Amino acid sequence: MGAGYHGGFGNTYGSRAISLSPTYAGDENKLKTASKWVKPKSGYTDIIIHGSPNHVEIKKGNDWIRINHRVLARMYKSDAGHSKRPIRLISCKTGKDINGFAQNLANKLGRKVIAPSDTVWIHPSGKITIGPDARINSGKWISYYPKETR
Repeated sequence: MGAGYHGGFGNTYGSRAISLSPTYAGDENKLKTASKWVKPKSGYTDIIIHGSPNHVEIKKGNDWIRINHRVLARMYKSDAGHSKRPIRLISCKTGKDINGFAQNLANKLGRKVIAPSDTVWIHPSGKITIGPDARINSGKWISYYPKETR
């Protein structure tokens, strides 16, 4: 799977960092470019996609499609390149809510997911910052572990 399922986004900021927020919808080629900048995290599989605390978005043709954790988990599992490694979800605000998207994805996949607390910015150097501004890394990565469901 490598870089994950791509949405598409626009807006560059100052240092040409690109945000993964769905509010920056635009040229999907920028997402492909930014995904090449990301340095892999040892032992993790990266999924790079537009996100929010409770859903992610992909672009299909000219339309944006909002998908939940169940759909993303099915897409991931059906990808020939998927692995059983933990997931680094490079997707804005997907780690913000303790019972939100990242936790639900961890439950559905049965593996650890780390996700950002705020907007994600990918810089040409490969650096990733988390926060409302590309220049200030004020957010953090939050770890979610699968929980048993009833």
